[in-house]
Amino acid sequence: MSAMQKTKMSWIDVERPIGESTVQVSNKPSLVSDKVKVLMALCPLYAQGTLRDSRLLQNPKSIEESRVGGKWTVYSEIISRMSESLLALGVDLELKIVFADTGILLGHEPTKDDTNAVNSHNYLYMEEVSKLLNPKGIPYTYTSHSELGVTVPRFFNTQGKTPIRGTITQEGMIEKVNSYLKSIGSEGKIKQTNDSRRVVFNFMNMNSLGLDMAFWLMAGYVGFDYKIPQIAGNDGIYMQSERFGQLLQLAKLTEELKSMARINILTK
Repeated sequence: MSAMQKTKMSWIDVERPIGESTVQVSNKPSLVSDKVKVLMALCPLYAQGTLRDSRLLQNPKSIEESRVGGKWTVYSEIISRMSESLLALGVDLELKIVFADTGILLGHEPTKDDTNAVNSHNYLYMEEVSKLLNPKGIPYTYTSHSELGVTVPRFFNTQGKTPIRGTITQEGMIEKVNSYLKSIGSEGKIKQTNDSRRVVFNFMNMNSLGLDMAFWLMAGYVGFDYKIPQIAGNDGIYMQSERFGQLLQLAKLTEELKSMARINILTK
């Protein structure tokens, strides 16, 4: 079997559904180098409930207790699949793991308990990552938004005020997000294009989301996403898991990600 055929078979294996979760790889790279770097972002452990009423689990005993627990289950399976496929190709897998300790949605004013909860989630993830990767011999780095200098605030109060007043066009929303990110010293920026305006329009019109929530989510994602190629390299792979398809589309708002290979996972 040729290297091209092996590469194709590897991606077919990665894209097999996992339970009710779907997996799709965009900008598939040819796995011909000696090493593949994959960046995986981990979000805090939210309690069950809606995005607008988001609250954090206090001292969870496992990741699976969270409404985002399915993401970790799917990540673990994808990593195992990639490790086996790449081993057959003679290619090493290296993971860049980033814990999102900024841009955290809360349905209330943040408290000291919320800060403590984020810290406990971070430690729990570090333990689980070690249990998953060390036995497989997969090298990795583990860091966080704050350690990487992401300037987005730690918490977004979804009940608080935003710069959005009344109705607004998708062009206006992009301008508001860019202005906000610039005001907090972030290099993240949405370029005004037909594609970006289409993504923003669809996101703004997502059922039950609302303009304020759309604003905070876009600010949080764009405020970090520009760093992804810097961490994983332009030839790296970004693995992202979301519970809503519109959230996966937000990666298209960052120019630096458009040509980067991505593993997009839609979890239930």
